[in-house]
Amino acid sequence: MAHVLHSRDLLARIFSFQWGLHEDMLVFQSLLSSPTALQDPAHVHTLVSKWLILQRNIEQSLHLLVEVMPSMRVILAQDAIYAGNVGYLSRLHALFDLRSLQTPLMDVAARFNRLEILQALHAVPQHDYGCTSRAVFDACSHGHVQVVEFLFRELRSLWSLKAAACAAKRGHLHIIEWIFERRAPMCMVQALKGAASHGHLEVVKYLIARDTTGGSGLDALVYAAKGGHFHVVEFIYETILIHESADSGFPFFAAALCYAINGGHDAIVAYLTSKSEPEFMDDMDLFMQHEVYQPQEAKRLRLSTHLIA
Repeated sequence: MAHVLHSRDLLARIFSFQWGLHEDMLVFQSLLSSPTALQDPAHVHTLVSKWLILQRNIEQSLHLLVEVMPSMRVILAQDAIYAGNVGYLSRLHALFDLRSLQTPLMDVAARFNRLEILQALHAVPQHDYGCTSRAVFDACSHGHVQVVEFLFRELRSLWSLKAAACAAKRGHLHIIEWIFERRAPMCMVQALKGAASHGHLEVVKYLIARDTTGGSGLDALVYAAKGGHFHVVEFIYETILIHESADSGFPFFAAALCYAINGGHDAIVAYLTSKSEPEFMDDMDLFMQHEVYQPQEAKRLRLSTHLIA
């Protein structure tokens, strides 16, 4: 009996029949019960790293951990990708086949700009790690141009017209430039909407210069005014709207003014009203009764009051 009590391996086998978790694993129990904590990769990485440091035999400890807490398989794999540790991810794959996980690991690699891991996962014959359009969206949203290029080249079926809009919303001009250079499919309307509504003037300028239809810029004026982005409104007006006829330009002009007033964007209101014609007030009162562009709050405003002021 004394020999058994002094044997770490034998005690581990005996204790394996005991119900419950090892004390050092309790930190992961609280982690799995907190959705907020799981969404913080830096926090997860800190917990996993501290736990690994305390283990005498990492391979054995990892094996026991995933056996006792199967949910940790996904957490460990995602953490290895977050850290960009290809070697550690390979060790996990040897411990439990990564292909058995019901989660798109390639999406995770794309999000965190882990090109080497993305390439490694994709290179496995008959791999089933999972990769969705979310990989494209996240890579574009975070400005990871090398990952975007890899996904477009190797997994073109996942490419989406929304990719450019994801980059435009975050102001990643270099991604937009790459998309145009490669002639990758995109939606100009969505891209301009994303850039204008978030105030990314340089992206707006680039897109408008390449908009062959010209109509997308007018929609962008409305989104820029709604977001309170004065410089974008000014640029679109001076570049596009000033050249439009009264009939074609008025609905966009009026909608932009409605949103600016409703949002309290005084500088935009002052700028747009300074561009109005004398008969504009009567037209605006009629437009306020229209249900297409303006929100409910704007419909209750008397535009003439603001214009006179």
